Amino acid sequence: MKTNTSKTNWIIDAALFAGFMLSFLLDLTGVGLHQWLGLALGALIAYHLVAHRNWIEAVTQRFFGGASGQSRIYYAIDIALLLGFCLILLTGLMISTWLVLPLQNYLAWHNVHMHASIITLLLVCLKIGMHWRWIVTVARRCIFVNPSCLKGDLSDKSIITPASTDLNDVPLQTSTPISRPQEDTAGAAPESCAARCDRR
Repeated sequence: MKTNTSKTNWIIDAALFAGFMLSFLLDLTGVGLHQWLGLALGALIAYHLVAHRNWIEAVTQRFFGGASGQSRIYYAIDIALLLGFCLILLTGLMISTWLVLPLQNYLAWHNVHMHASIITLLLVCLKIGMHWRWIVTVARRCIFVNPSCLKGDLSDKSIITPASTDLNDVPLQTSTPISRPQEDTAGAAPESCAARCDRR
């Protein structure tokens, strides 16, 4: 179950990032697709918040006492990202061809939309950098799984279960780094592929 959740979160986050990057290519998508893409990203953001609601509630309640410094930093970045996306969606709707609002200061709304998008993109890149270990771990063990490791027993999903699987699964007080697999010592008996994948 944990592995499936991590895989789903990874795919949703990847879709969010890809969609957000695509939204900057207005010459490629056109205004119509750009606007629909914005709504789709809004729906994915809502899903992302619901999927991580337990972590959000836990850090919110213990932000000023009990939460680790790492959790506070992640929380602050997530709040900034939420505000950025909300501003992008709001200004995007105001200047959209759907509403066709008679805005006297259209250029100001457009500039706010553009600047909010650029700042939010920088925050997204920062968030990716801070969670890079989780991204790589889940990608290797849940997304791009070595088929040879699954030939022995396809039903044994535990062999691709990462040690830390949730993007926002940050401990409130302590943080345990993901341990790297140790190299086989000389003279040791060969280890099965499934065992190597399962070792954390």
